[in-house]
Amino acid sequence: MTVHDVDQPTKGWSGLGGACKAGGVREDVTGDLFALLEATDPAAVGVGHGVNLQGSMGGGIAVLFDRRFDGLAQAYAQACRSGALRLGGALPFLTAEGRLVYSCASQVRPGADARLDALAGSVTAALTHAASVGLQTLMIPRIGAGIGGLDWQKVSAALDVVAADSPVRLQVVTLPSG
Repeated sequence: MTVHDVDQPTKGWSGLGGACKAGGVREDVTGDLFALLEATDPAAVGVGHGVNLQGSMGGGIAVLFDRRFDGLAQAYAQACRSGALRLGGALPFLTAEGRLVYSCASQVRPGADARLDALAGSVTAALTHAASVGLQTLMIPRIGAGIGGLDWQKVSAALDVVAADSPVRLQVVTLPSG
């Protein structure tokens, strides 16, 4: 198990937002994250989600990640206990099917505790690792804006900037309304 951190979660991210610059691609997709993921090649597409540093996957979409990816919750909890996963870092987990799942440390505690700089840093760490292993796409839900408590407009602007610096396509998946 290798945890990928960024020394400065805000490196390359000004917090000002804006559209993707040349070089990176951010796509917004509407649908069921897991259904969309099933239609992709595990060797080309990874998936990430936001986590806290307490080792708890008891709420929100983390519960679905725990159910879907056997062993993920245990590896994540161990990384939290050992201190290997730090705020702004990402834990890559390789599933039995060969898919990389990234636990992006965007907050210290469960609940409305997400930090925008940590979220940007953790997604940057996940994208950096994804690029190093040849993934083409990283899919994420609307990370940090649910239970994490962040304003979606600010998160979206941060993700634009993060995606602009990566050769890996960042797909942000939103559930359909209604």
